[in-house]
Amino acid sequence: MERRRGNRASGIANGLTGFAFSLAGAWLGGHLVYQEKIGVNHAPQQLPEKFVAIMPLDELPQGKLYRARAGDVDLVLLRRGERIYALAEKCAHLGGPLAEGKIEGLSVRCPWHSSRFSLENGRVLDGPASYDQPCLAVRVRNGMIEVRNARINSNASRTG
Repeated sequence: MERRRGNRASGIANGLTGFAFSLAGAWLGGHLVYQEKIGVNHAPQQLPEKFVAIMPLDELPQGKLYRARAGDVDLVLLRRGERIYALAEKCAHLGGPLAEGKIEGLSVRCPWHSSRFSLENGRVLDGPASYDQPCLAVRVRNGMIEVRNARINSNASRTG
């Protein structure tokens, strides 16, 4: 527009300013995604495919979030009566420690940015998280708590 009015220098300056803002936006977007990992799923994706023992049942307290480990994956457990819930402990949003979060009904709220996940299936109930939390199937065998990826089809080994 400025160049049409004969203000060539002003037109060039406006064009360069727009280009500079575009470069700054591209740099900031790259920094947020590649350095700060914003918009990236931070929860572990490699969960045990077969049941693995993680701890004795009598060591898991009732009604409190508890950090445990299955191989290389940190977990958060909650025991309510006879039922035990297990999620990956590292929040999918920005990697916050869910074991330090708050229990709200059958959900856990991340202490960092308040994302809330269902303990039954890991679904996002409140953002800012946009990825579900990995959920683990739990069983107790011979007094030991065992977990495996809940997305493994338990009927896969059965024949029709």
